Parts: sequence; C-alpha cells; structure tokens
Amino acid sequence: MACWMSERSLILAIATRMAVELQLDDTFDRLLHLSLSKPSTAESRSLMKSARTWFLLLNLGQILQVDAGNLLGVSIKGVRRCRTLLDRPFSSRLDVRLFSQVELNRLRTKINQTLTSRSDDLFQAVQDARVDIEIWYQDWKRIVEASPLSGSELPSLIANLTVQRHWAEAMAACRAVRATGVQQVEMMPESTRAMLIMGKEALQNHLEVMLTQPPYLANFRYAMDFVWAKCAFSFLLLLKLTILLPDAARQDLLGQGKALLTELTKSSGYGSSKIYLRLLQLSIEKYESRGQAQSGELDAFIPEEFIFEWDFPGLNLFSSPTGWDLLFDQYLIGDDLFLGMDV
Repeated sequence: MACWMSERSLILAIATRMAVELQLDDTFDRLLHLSLSKPSTAESRSLMKSARTWFLLLNLGQILQVDAGNLLGVSIKGVRRCRTLLDRPFSSRLDVRLFSQVELNRLRTKINQTLTSRSDDLFQAVQDARVDIEIWYQDWKRIVEASPLSGSELPSLIANLTVQRHWAEAMAACRAVRATGVQQVEMMPESTRAMLIMGKEALQNHLEVMLTQPPYLANFRYAMDFVWAKCAFSFLLLLKLTILLPDAARQDLLGQGKALLTELTKSSGYGSSKIYLRLLQLSIEKYESRGQAQSGELDAFIPEEFIFEWDFPGLNLFSSPTGWDLLFDQYLIGDDLFLGMDV
C-alpha cells in the first residue's frame, strides 16, 4: 500500500513496526549463517521469504529518506553480503533486482550525508560519488549477466540498472549544487556549473536509456509512485537545464518527450501514475510554448508534488540572461567594480 498511496510514510512506519514485532529484521543474519552450513532447507526457504520482505521495507524506507526527505529510518549493516544469497536454491529473479536496489539506495544515503556535511570541496565529493556509483553499476552488471536467475529478463534487468545509475549520478550532482546555496546560474563559480553540467548529462543519458530500452518502460504498469514521479521530474528538470545551460548539440527534447509520453500512456492506470503523466504532458506543453513565444511558463513551473511529496533538487534554479539585476545589487552595496565608473 505504501508504494501507491500518498500516505506512504505513515503506512511504511506501521508496516516496519509490524515487521520488527515479527522479528523479520533478524532473519537476514540468521539466513546467512544457516546458508553457510545448510544451503537448502525448509527453514532457509522460510527465512528467505522473511528476509525478502524485510529488504522490501528497507528499500522503500531508503527511497523515502533520500528522495522524499524523510528522517533516517531502518538500516542494515554489511548490505553487500546479500550477494552471497543469489546462488542459493531458495533465491528468485526478484532477488537480483531487489538486492541491487538495496545496495544502491544505501550508497545514495551515504552520498547524501556526505554532501550535507561537506562544504569544503563539493566538486570532489560529487566525483567520488560518481566513482562509487560506477563501481556499484559494474559489479551488478557482471552479477546480472552471469546469474542464471536473470533468464529472459536480462535486458530488462540491465536497463533497470543503467537507469538507476544515471538517476543516482544526476541527483548527486544536483544535490551538491543545492548545497552551495546558489540558485542563479550566472552567479555560479565554474566548479558549481561543472556539477550542474554533470547532472544535465546524466539526465540526458537517463532519458536515452528509457527511450531505447523498451523493457524498461514496459514494466511501468505496476511501478510504484516513486518511479512515475522521478520519470516526470527528470524530464522536467532536463528541460529546465537545457534552457539554463544551452549548447549547440542540443537534442530534440520535444520529440523525445512526446515519445516518452506516448509510451507511458500505454502503462498508466495505477496509483498516482495519471498525476505524473499529466505533469509530464504539462512540461512538454510549456516547453513547446516557450520555444514558440518565449512565454517563460516553464521557468516558473514547479509542481507541488515535487515540493511537498518528493525532495527532488534543481527546479528552483533560474537564470537572468542580461545580468542587470546582479549589477544593480552590486552598485547598491558599493562594489569596487563600480569605483571610478560614470554610472
């Protein structure tokens, strides 16, 4: 229920409390110890079901912490040890997808904590985060390709890993930019603009994978609200960054957006999917309107879902192309730039 309802945090808290009362939080360690001595027993299969349930709760909790701004919830030590369970008789294809997500969201939690506490060199922190994300991606790509559990879903699993990789990179860069406190692009130092460009490139790659890997979008029919939200947000943010950071090699975002909308319309129907589908459509319309009449509607378009429900960074960035507002402020405070000038 927490995956498809706006009261997701409250429902997850209730479910987590129930899980702790049932001692599901202990099943992972018990399963690890048992599987070393007895690879396949009725007890180990039962423990795996319980551990899988706990991991699903843990994964959703991490998503709500990182992407919805919730307080720190449940956690797990030695999360990479879950990889040892993939070659057991009681494992399933779901575990390949689930364990990789648990690892990534644990990594994203650590990255966010680093970006929040580290203000001396955010650019280096983002570079370090990109390296860690790349290591996660390459590790799990090898695991997925080698695992007999992947079967016919191998293309879908690889596409899912790749999309998550680009999303994690984009959000790390954009959160670092937000941590600087500078929202006006013209006032950003080169290092901050470089991080913003990293975020833009990651979002472009994110969109490219979604459009060129049909298995990914085909699974949206039963996707949780978060997946729909990040899809709509990532495209809206890409549109804004394309305006703020124009380049000669700009892709046909309008055409790509319409193609994305067409594919997602086929899968809409559960939870808040229709809401985020509408937000995607509005983003495309405002971008098209801006291109034709310079209306500027997209510049101020920040849907309340991305303010009150999800803690996605970047939509508050803005640009003042003429720079006169900045110059006027400098003049009022007596900036040395104006000494001797006949203003």
